[in-house]
Amino acid sequence: MRGLAEVLGVLLIVQGAGGVLNNLFGDSPSWFAVNHIGFLDGWEIPASVAVLLAGFVLTGLGRTREKKG
Repeated sequence: MRGLAEVLGVLLIVQGAGGVLNNLFGDSPSWFAVNHIGFLDGWEIPASVAVLLAGFVLTGLGRTREKKG
């Protein structure tokens, strides 16, 4: 079974990558979380990149902990 950090990391990767693609190629209504946070208006792409990077970090931490334990 995968660790919680790894599962959350994958979810963040999907949200971040989808948010970047949605904002670059269409900016249509979507289910990507960053697009629904009001104070991020105008900053959706950098925020999505940050979410994407956080997802990679969490996924990496999950895999590192899995190998150690």
